[in-house]
Amino acid sequence: MFNRKFFLAGLAILCMSFFISSFAFAGELTDLQMRIKSAHAKWTAGETNISKLPAKERKKRLGLISPTVSPLVKTLSDNESFVKIQAEALPSSLDWRDNGGNFVTPVRDQKNCGSCWAFATTGALEAATLIANNTPNVDLNLAEQILVSCGGAGDCGGGYIDSASDFITDPGLPFESSYPYIAQNGFCSNAYPGWQNSAYYIDGWQWVTTTNTTVSALKAALNTFGPLVTTLQVYTDFYSYSSGIYSYTSGSYEGGHAVLLVGYNDAGQYFIVKNSWNTYWGDSGYFKIAYSEISSVVDFGDWTIAYTASGLQPSEVVLSSPNGGETLTAGATKTITWTYSGNPGYFKIELLKNGSAVTTITSGTSKGSNGVGSYNWTIPSTQASGLDYKIRITSTLNGSVTDTSDNVFTILGPSVTVTSPNGGDTLTAGTTKTITWTYSGDPGYLKIELLKAGSVVATLNSYASKGSNGVGSYNWTIPSTQASGSDYKIRITSTLNGSVTDISDNFFAINSPPTPNPSITVTSPNGNETWSRRTAKTITWKYTGDPGNLKIEILKGSTVSKTISSVSKGSNGTGSYSWYISSTQSTGYDYKVRITSMSKSSVTDTSDASFRIK
Repeated sequence: MFNRKFFLAGLAILCMSFFISSFAFAGELTDLQMRIKSAHAKWTAGETNISKLPAKERKKRLGLISPTVSPLVKTLSDNESFVKIQAEALPSSLDWRDNGGNFVTPVRDQKNCGSCWAFATTGALEAATLIANNTPNVDLNLAEQILVSCGGAGDCGGGYIDSASDFITDPGLPFESSYPYIAQNGFCSNAYPGWQNSAYYIDGWQWVTTTNTTVSALKAALNTFGPLVTTLQVYTDFYSYSSGIYSYTSGSYEGGHAVLLVGYNDAGQYFIVKNSWNTYWGDSGYFKIAYSEISSVVDFGDWTIAYTASGLQPSEVVLSSPNGGETLTAGATKTITWTYSGNPGYFKIELLKNGSAVTTITSGTSKGSNGVGSYNWTIPSTQASGLDYKIRITSTLNGSVTDTSDNVFTILGPSVTVTSPNGGDTLTAGTTKTITWTYSGDPGYLKIELLKAGSVVATLNSYASKGSNGVGSYNWTIPSTQASGSDYKIRITSTLNGSVTDISDNFFAINSPPTPNPSITVTSPNGNETWSRRTAKTITWKYTGDPGNLKIEILKGSTVSKTISSVSKGSNGTGSYSWYISSTQSTGYDYKVRITSMSKSSVTDTSDASFRIK
């Protein structure tokens, strides 16, 4: 049973806890801001999307497991030629977001998963790809979840940037759509099958520094290779960074973190770094960090990795079909095929008409596998007919990797052709005529119209099925009231595309229905009845056509004993007359009734057999 007293008490405790926590955080932030000011540090602290999380949740935004590399391992800074580069005069600043274009992909969000190691290495692969292919300002979004679920370098509990870099070398990473990020460990089996065939990769990687980091080594590697995978040790104050040049001020140790180093500035004595905590944190997801933090407890720049040239520069793509001379049909499916070398990533396929792109068939399809690719293109049923079509296929990574059909091919758009009535026919009102046609492509449903002297006089069917196997038909019952004429035609038009239409080649005629010969049939009395005098009896008959008014004769034997003239024929094919048999009518067994058209004496009928009057 609900206890309102306990509920209110619990609610009060919850609210009190929230306010205490809020006041505590506000106090911590005020203290941090005072420490920053006292230390003459050059950054600003504030409430961020990370700082306001509970302590346990904040740590899940880290996840670096420091590599365990032999002290004998060589780094780029041990290389004589690289040392020479460090000694040379380097630019006083560099920002790969603005270095002849933006070669850094947008800030991502690792969310509640310790996968910073996956986001830093994936961001480096994306940047290396854009630089290698000289395609700045492209949002190449690759799948961090593949690293988390398939890479073997770690999971949401943390991971290794060196092992992740090995995986990026072979097999590499596909587009984000192959396994959208879920911020959980996940299962590799949930990835899109065959993702390896469309993976982006690097030729290799090397350590720039391990633990003996120098500013010159990081600057030289940034200029030589592009954005670098690097690390830092995170302390509590870092969660509250909102702008400026970060330097450690206060707070306890939280854990290791992997990030992407994208630039530096000598005048300000800082590095520019891309984080993976969404754009709500820091400076739109980025932070600046002082050169001095290389030698502070932050250990910025330790375990820095450079990716060597991306292996994504494709050498060629060759369109093999359609390559000229083919005849395709609207509504049908055509398999577009090509061969390729290297790894061009995904392809955009366009339809050209007279040299200009009229349709993007697909903006991104898999390159294929083993040097061969294909795409099943369903040609729109409304595609215009033409003799001047070509296909163009282009790498989405490098627009110079492209090929076009060698020669033009033909597309036959949908068509419909009236086959009957097609001219010279003579139809009769009140009968049924089968209208027939042939078609190609997919004209969809059809509208069928009757024209007289070129004008529409009736829509026979506004949504007729096209038919099947290129042939269609419609049974048209011609109204009995249809006006006679020799200037009729049929028009059939696609409901999808009004330009897909056809009309009978020549006029056909519709004649009025022939006038049927009239007839009369006596139905009563028709034999063996017994009628009494001084009673009224109903004489009945059926008729066809128009016999006009009728004459009724009462026959006794072969003699007419009574004549009733000018009787209405009736209606709807039946008629009747009430005959009062007078008391003076002779009795007998030899009576019959004869009914005759008064306008056409040959139209007559007599009871089949005699009846009795008593």
